[in-house]
Amino acid sequence: MIRLNMDYNDVGVYYESTRLLDGLGGVYTAIGHLPYKVLGIDVEKIRSMAMDAEGADMIAALQGIKMPRDACGADYRPLCESIVFEALVERYYDSAGGIIPKNNNTVGTTPARFKNKLFFVCDEKEWVAVKKMSVQPDTTPREVAAFMLGVRASVLAKYMELKYPEAAVTTELEKKIGKKRKSMGALAELFAEYGKNAAKFIVVANVLGYSATPTHETLKKVFSELKLPGIRGRLARG
Repeated sequence: MIRLNMDYNDVGVYYESTRLLDGLGGVYTAIGHLPYKVLGIDVEKIRSMAMDAEGADMIAALQGIKMPRDACGADYRPLCESIVFEALVERYYDSAGGIIPKNNNTVGTTPARFKNKLFFVCDEKEWVAVKKMSVQPDTTPREVAAFMLGVRASVLAKYMELKYPEAAVTTELEKKIGKKRKSMGALAELFAEYGKNAAKFIVVANVLGYSATPTHETLKKVFSELKLPGIRGRLARG
C-alpha cells in the first residue's frame, strides 16, 4: 500500500494505491507543482517559456531559455531549472509514450484525510519507506515545500529504477559523470551520447545535476537552513 497525505493551508490532498509502480507515479503526479506554488513560484510562466522555446531538440531549446527573475526569484533558480527540464522532457519525449509521470494533480486524489499532516508511506515488498511531518502554527512554506520536493525526488528515483532497470547507471559511469562540472556543455555531451534513449538520458542527466524534480543535493543547497532528513526505510522484503 502507498499513501500520501498533504494538508497545509489551502493544500489538501490524499492519495493511495495498492500497486507499486502506478502508486509511485500517482504520488509524483499528486504532489505535482504544489510545492512550487507554496513558494510563490510562477510555474505556468516558466513552463510556457519551456514549451515555446525554439529548438530542434531538447538541448537547443534549453540553451535558448533565459529565466526571468520575476518568475522564480534568485533564491529558487535551481528549482525553476527543474521545472524547465521537466517541461522539456514532456515536450520532446512524450511521443515515446511519456517517460515520467504526468503533472495534473488529478490522479485519483481526494481531499486530505488527516488534518495538519504531511506524510508519505510505502509498504511494499520492493520498497518500504516512510516520511512524515506535522504542521505547526509556525511551520513555514519553505519547510512544507522542502518536504514535498524531498518526497517527489525519492519517488521519481524509485519509479525510474523500477520501470527502466536497463537505464541504471553503473558505478563507473557515475564516477565518470561526477567528474564533469554541471554545465550546458556537459549536458549536451550526455545528450549526444544517450539522447536517443529517453530513460537513460534522464537518469544520466540526473547524475550531472539536471532533473525533472530537484534532487536531494539541490534541496540541501536551496533550503540550507533546514534539516532535511531523508525518507526512512529498509531494503526490499523477501
